[in-house]
Amino acid sequence: MIFALFFLIAIALIGARYLFAKTGIYLPPKLFRILIGTHLCLFLMTLSAFVLSSYNIYWRGYRSTSIIIIATAFTGLLCVWLYKGKPFGLFMIFVSIQTFVASILVGDINSNYRGNLFYNDKHFRLENTDRFLMAHPVLPDLFIKNGFFEKRVILKNDYPVYLLNVYQIKSTSILMLSQQKIQITFWHTADTISGIKNPIIINVDLNQ
Repeated sequence: MIFALFFLIAIALIGARYLFAKTGIYLPPKLFRILIGTHLCLFLMTLSAFVLSSYNIYWRGYRSTSIIIIATAFTGLLCVWLYKGKPFGLFMIFVSIQTFVASILVGDINSNYRGNLFYNDKHFRLENTDRFLMAHPVLPDLFIKNGFFEKRVILKNDYPVYLLNVYQIKSTSILMLSQQKIQITFWHTADTISGIKNPIIINVDLNQ
């Protein structure tokens, strides 16, 4: 199924390129250089996002990595469609891969954009990041915003997933205890007979 979708995207890309060539719609060289430069910058941002993620650092913003990948694929498509000459086959394959990944991300964003966002202000965000694994984590992850970047903190808890999962959380709040410590409160609909407290209160050290 995945390979079939990739094949269809590649065929559609080639077909669209053919239609643009037939209509004679191209960008002037100067504008095309700006477009290809934008695409390369976005691609470098995508690479940096993956490198930084290994250190739990991300570009700031909810679904920022997904949006950067989608923008990279879109500008890549424009480069293929609006280039006056014949695009390199390797670049066509490269853009097809980008488009394939971007199409999955667009579907994911459209399906549940707000459902995975539990709290968001100018300092912090609580977000479920286990979307593609079809998992039900117990608690969302905390993102601490700082300039153009944000740090991901995985919240520790003592509850197994079969007693509580992230989609049973109904409301949250964050209280600043000091400049280096916050208190996160989760209200949920899980069965409290099993010993789960309601609300769940977690103190987080921002220096960890």
